[in-house]
Amino acid sequence: LAHLSRAILHGIHSVFPPPAVTGHDGGDPVSLKKLNQGDGLWATKKEILGWVFDGARRCIELPAEKIATISSEIHAVTRKDSIPRKRFEKLRGRLRHACIGIPAGKGLLGHIDAALQGSQRSIRIKRNAHVRDALTDFGSLIKILGTRPTHCRELIAESPGYIGYCDASKLGAGGVWLSGRLRLPPVVWRLEWPDDIRKNVVSFDNPTGTITNSDLEMAGMLIHYLVLEHLVSLKHVHVAAWCDNTPTVSWTNKLSSSRSLIAGRLTRALALRIHENEASPLVSVSIAGIDNRMADMASRTFGRNSAKAHTFHVSDAAFLQAFATAFP
Repeated sequence: LAHLSRAILHGIHSVFPPPAVTGHDGGDPVSLKKLNQGDGLWATKKEILGWVFDGARRCIELPAEKIATISSEIHAVTRKDSIPRKRFEKLRGRLRHACIGIPAGKGLLGHIDAALQGSQRSIRIKRNAHVRDALTDFGSLIKILGTRPTHCRELIAESPGYIGYCDASKLGAGGVWLSGRLRLPPVVWRLEWPDDIRKNVVSFDNPTGTITNSDLEMAGMLIHYLVLEHLVSLKHVHVAAWCDNTPTVSWTNKLSSSRSLIAGRLTRALALRIHENEASPLVSVSIAGIDNRMADMASRTFGRNSAKAHTFHVSDAAFLQAFATAFP
């Protein structure tokens, strides 16, 4: 132990010299008290900055007492009509810290951050369904973290195992999934929007609509991920998707939206699916519309210039034949 302590001291002092060398008035960069407590010993499992790092399993997790504290506070808060702003801010701070090991948590923070906009001294809970639901979901994620540590592959993005292209229009949504580092037979999908969605899309003819084109594109991205989830196991898999809608790319990568309530709920759903699959964060990349022809054709069934309201009634066989002809 004495030899190990001297080796640790030498290593730290080679980077951060002691006061005797630098001449500064501060304390020694090495805490002998902590070393004597055993904090400097080599180990595969350590608690650092409130997180337990397990090098052997390549996982991180919150200590059990922190999980119990956060879970108890969420349980108490969601049963109140309102709480003081400071209490809500303290809970938000704990949840933001928890998001380090729960990437899906970022998809829930948007509604919580929105509740803090303004200078109100109390935050409504029961009457704000978005906040209450987000806190309830957080409670579930925290409990899961207590039973399933987060693997490092769920925290970082690497070269994708699968790559895709997606697009959405007033008619519907569609996309393509292809092999990346992992093999996947090429897949194309399409979905026609129901009439109630089409009728509520904002346009020159319908300026009072409640659904924007970007909202449709975000819905397309969520469905795009659900299609891949149906095809393959995504546990610890890295995925990338190209999209020609800039807001959707931003919302997907941040897993939140401060501009659109609809997009905020969609990113929340996407975050929960990524977490459920124990997958790497979904990376979205911008692509020019002219280069997104495969997804563009799938979302409209045929090319942009021939898009008609009835084109989705073309049979799947006819669609696949036309798609294979266009993209041999």
